Amino acid sequence: MNVPQTHSISILNLTSELVPQVLELMKELAKFEHYIDHFTVTESDLLNRLGSQAPDFACFVAVNELGLVLGYAVLTFTTFTFDLRPTATLKELYVSQASRGKTIGTRLFLAVQQECKRMGVARLNWLVMKGNNHAAMFYESLGGYPSPKWELFEKVL
Repeated sequence: MNVPQTHSISILNLTSELVPQVLELMKELAKFEHYIDHFTVTESDLLNRLGSQAPDFACFVAVNELGLVLGYAVLTFTTFTFDLRPTATLKELYVSQASRGKTIGTRLFLAVQQECKRMGVARLNWLVMKGNNHAAMFYESLGGYPSPKWELFEKVL
């Protein structure tokens, strides 16, 4: 994607008009993380979830003044845990290759953090793909750290 140079970037909630562009970025991430062969999200899936009375996710987008989506962040929530406060999971934060190094990822992360605080979220967690040292350093620069207590387990069903 060849992105024109722009000066104004806005962080917005995902709208139906921006879904097609976000879906393309989701596919870019799926290729990078090697699960494109299993990627099944469609435009209608996103539109249906976005239009739901109780959406099961939040999505922020970084948009330039030309209306191009340069990056996005997806949040999901566990309603409550031991302290009766929600936990948020940053499922995806992705900035197009051509738009990196322009603080877009930082701005998306800060928008996520602000939304979490607004919602009374106690913890924000996320995964970093093994070997993605650039992402690990990015999150550490924003105050994140590897959990000393928890290790991810999964079972494909």
